[in-house]
Amino acid sequence: MKTVEIKTAGPDGFETVRARKLGVPGLVITGSRGLYSLTHVPSGLGMPVSVYNYNATLEQIRNAAFLASGVSPVDWTVPNAKLDRVECVAWLRAFGSALAHSYDGFR
Repeated sequence: MKTVEIKTAGPDGFETVRARKLGVPGLVITGSRGLYSLTHVPSGLGMPVSVYNYNATLEQIRNAAFLASGVSPVDWTVPNAKLDRVECVAWLRAFGSALAHSYDGFR
């Protein structure tokens, strides 16, 4: 796991958090199993992954992100204000669908 600087509303404007690579520039995985979030590094905004699959593994999250990027490419490296909302919604829907329908075998 690596640390990344994520923009926050704090006094210095940034916070160092532990994150995992997602494979999508500008997005990282933060949190822990059952509480994973996709976090937009330039803004610090996050979306809980558990809304789509509470038991998702890191591999399932990365695979869903890969599939979503093929459906709706988004440049997540830009500031939040420059993101195209329609493209973001399409990406998140594709991500959510892929993650909700992912299967990690019997455990």
